[in-house]
Amino acid sequence: MLHLVKTERIYPPVTVAAMTIAFDHACASIPTSARTDDARRRLAAIILRHADDGVREPERLTELALREFAASTDRYQGRAATG
Repeated sequence: MLHLVKTERIYPPVTVAAMTIAFDHACASIPTSARTDDARRRLAAIILRHADDGVREPERLTELALREFAASTDRYQGRAATG
């Protein structure tokens, strides 16, 4: 997933603040048992990708991150359950 994130980017402080808020809220929104390093990396990558696409509002970044995280988790669990 990290290959989808642009490297060597510089973000203005306001964008870093928005991403930090979004990341903290997204992590706090998933069950404690699901807060693995992998889950945190996936959430961060999703937030970075959307910030790179111009999304700057913490609430929207959180919403997008949680939606994509849930969809990717559902796909992963569905694959594991079917074989």
